[in-house]
Amino acid sequence: MYFLTFPNIAAMRMVHGGLTIPTAAAILGEYFPLDESYRIYHWDELSTDADSFPDVVHPTDPDTGLPDTRTGRWKHVDMEVMPQVNADWSAPTGPAHILNKPSFATVATTGVYSDLTGKPVLANVATSGSYVDLTNKPTIPTVLTPSQSAASRTLNTAFQVSSTRNAWVTYSVQLNVTASIAGGQNGDIILEMADDSGFTTGVQQIAISGLGQTYTLAVAIQGVQPQTGTVIGFIPAGKYVRLRTVNNTGTPTYSIRAGQEVLI
Repeated sequence: MYFLTFPNIAAMRMVHGGLTIPTAAAILGEYFPLDESYRIYHWDELSTDADSFPDVVHPTDPDTGLPDTRTGRWKHVDMEVMPQVNADWSAPTGPAHILNKPSFATVATTGVYSDLTGKPVLANVATSGSYVDLTNKPTIPTVLTPSQSAASRTLNTAFQVSSTRNAWVTYSVQLNVTASIAGGQNGDIILEMADDSGFTTGVQQIAISGLGQTYTLAVAIQGVQPQTGTVIGFIPAGKYVRLRTVNNTGTPTYSIRAGQEVLI
């Protein structure tokens, strides 16, 4: 038994008009519905129904591919036209059931991270976002609050402001010079630092303050001039400091008056 689908009434009319069924199907597109109605005919060797159409060209034998020489008619078969059905992914059976559906992992339908397989091993910080869960954290130095104190240091003696903190230092030293007809005086106060208390390595002069006085053809027998000089400098942690006096001319006298040391 063979089946042929007429796309629509036009195909049937083409057959009635003298075209063979295969020709009509070729022109309008075999098995291609042009409207919602399907009209199906089958080849019936014994049919003599008036509702059937005489065949001019026999159908092809599906087993051999050659023309079938048997005689018969194309007989109309009434059947219920099934309405259009939308496929339903979840339908277990029936017309809406989808065949050969792919298998999805659970996470594909839930979208839940816990349903994901082969998850990477995440560090705690990846989910907590907390700095305390971070490993190999950098060492952040503690920001120290500056502190200051008054300082009275001994001249020409090495001292250390701080072994752990940098410092800014300010010292005020008074120089007294005496000048006479016989001669004058000149002296310096030098702020310097070094790597050791003996001032043998890394010696560096930071600031110098000086004073000198000389009379030439003076009327006065003698004159005394006191003056305060200030030396300021930056002292790295662990360095040794010294306020050294230098007599350039004569023998001036020196005395420290004030000092401030600021640890930073």
